[in-house]
Amino acid sequence: MSAEQPLVLLLDDSPDIVKRIQCSGAAQPVQFQLAPGFRQLLELLRAGVGECVVLNMNAARQNGMESLASITTQLPEIPVIALLPEPQVKLIPDALLHGAYDAVAITVSPSELAVRIDRAVAFRMVCRERDRLSSELRRCLGPISMIAISPPMRSLMSKVQVATENMVPILILSEPGNGRERIARSVHFNSIRHGHPFLSISCGSFSARDLDVELFGMNRKGLPPGFEFRAGLLETARGGTLYLAGVDRLSQNVQAKLAAALTSSEIQRSGDEKRIPIDVRLIASAPPDIPLKGKNSPFLPELAGLLSKQVLAIPPLRERPEDVVPLAHFFVHNKGHLASVPVQRLAPDALRRLQAYTWPGNVRELEEVMETALRSARGPVLESADLLLPGEGSNLGPFADAKQRLINRFEIDYMVSLLRYVRGNVSRAADIAQKDRSDLYTLIRKHKIDVDQFR
Repeated sequence: MSAEQPLVLLLDDSPDIVKRIQCSGAAQPVQFQLAPGFRQLLELLRAGVGECVVLNMNAARQNGMESLASITTQLPEIPVIALLPEPQVKLIPDALLHGAYDAVAITVSPSELAVRIDRAVAFRMVCRERDRLSSELRRCLGPISMIAISPPMRSLMSKVQVATENMVPILILSEPGNGRERIARSVHFNSIRHGHPFLSISCGSFSARDLDVELFGMNRKGLPPGFEFRAGLLETARGGTLYLAGVDRLSQNVQAKLAAALTSSEIQRSGDEKRIPIDVRLIASAPPDIPLKGKNSPFLPELAGLLSKQVLAIPPLRERPEDVVPLAHFFVHNKGHLASVPVQRLAPDALRRLQAYTWPGNVRELEEVMETALRSARGPVLESADLLLPGEGSNLGPFADAKQRLINRFEIDYMVSLLRYVRGNVSRAADIAQKDRSDLYTLIRKHKIDVDQFR
């Protein structure tokens, strides 16, 4: 056999199973290796041997579901085909819930089993290629970009790097609009879990009961007819990361269940006594002034103990003014498509105004200000007059001036959107706007819009 052929590991008490599969004529070129026992099977898999497992649940020499869960929890990337004895066929859904890639009666024909093996091996090959491409992309692009010029942000990014190298739960403390989820994604996509799901949920957007279902799932009793169960996020994030925004909004009941689930790596769906293994890393966020412990803390001690193991505090933008100008330049270059003319830089007076502002809305507010300014830009240099800073007195002034600024912004936004839609065809634009072409040309000249860029 070729050394390049995928290897399938089998744990089965039927010594001729390999010959029966190969003689069926349905199998693709793969190699088979019988494991003498479950412990040896795990050792081979941990050593990186095998692309797929065929597991006879009777041959595991312990509870079959426990054996299956041991493999899928420790090695979630390995597809496992579970073979169940005929009386236990009704447990096929349970096998799938315990992480099996496929499950079938042990009496399945060799040809059908061969087809299922081919499918599992192909799935593993696709996952390997996905991981290779993902690693190559991460190598080329580097980590998710974060502007970290100021000492507080450089210190934070050092802690983020450490967090990517362990699987301890993380609590991110930050004001809104400061990149909390971006930090969470950075940790996930630069960790060994990057090839698995990153799921997020805002805890404050659900009632306590609904959030319980979202996180832990529900059995058939609470679902419409025809539904066996609903898997929760802790279950569907298998192998990956779950990000809980506003974890301080969790009810104490949900907190207790979450702490128990993270400690035992098991959950129970709502209305169900069955325990289901999970493999997920938790990243959560909360406001910076939330106490983790004490009588004023919203957290139960069990959950607070888990969350306090690794805390990342993002400093507000007003405490790191060194980052304002680099962030502004970043938004100019990455959102330049919003401008009617190519914007190359910011004028010195515009930079001074940005640095002098306190940014109560943090990075998100700066991003919104830059987006608005780009839409108002009339040349390659973004001027101070293009900036509209919330609550800044200099932006009020006389009523007529404020009104004219809003009119100018509307005219620019309307003309840019219109010309982009008609690909620079002014005649067609005039028909849609129900205006004379001369009126549109007047607006184009007034706001120095380059029509050719839309053609």
